[in-house]
Amino acid sequence: LMCFAESDYAGDMTPCRSRSGHIILLCNAAIYWSSKLQDTIALSSTAAELTSISDLCRRLVWIAALMRHLTFPQRLVAIYEDNKPAIAVAYRENLSIRVRHMRIRDLWVRELCRTDLCRIYYCATTDNLSDFFTKVLTGRPFKLAVAAFTGCNDVLFVAPPQRDLDNYDMLLT
Repeated sequence: LMCFAESDYAGDMTPCRSRSGHIILLCNAAIYWSSKLQDTIALSSTAAELTSISDLCRRLVWIAALMRHLTFPQRLVAIYEDNKPAIAVAYRENLSIRVRHMRIRDLWVRELCRTDLCRIYYCATTDNLSDFFTKVLTGRPFKLAVAAFTGCNDVLFVAPPQRDLDNYDMLLT
């Protein structure tokens, strides 16, 4: 399993809600995807991205349980996100006062990342397949999304996840 999460901060101008986009791939083919307005108004782009990751994780827990029931081998799931501050908040122990409002959602995502279920890794915005669900794509990003949805992975490139989370130390200070 490989997952991508994305959010457009306050993209819907009337209610000022952010849109979350998710895609879950199994063997490079989409098995779950979603695009919906978030239930609450995010106070920052980091909060919107963390909400998107949390929503994706709720689906991921269910899909991982289904795969265990079907006796698939349990492996660590990579969640790719293009917002470094959201990744840092998901792993950080001590939250500053500026992100205190994200505490509950953050703690739940952090707890999942501490288990053997998932890890969150950075990927460039141009490689984030869930961008398709939050904005209009053209060119290479559109081709990547179509390849992922159809299972034709000849143009799909995803950098291998960084196993060492020490790279996020600079974000945590």
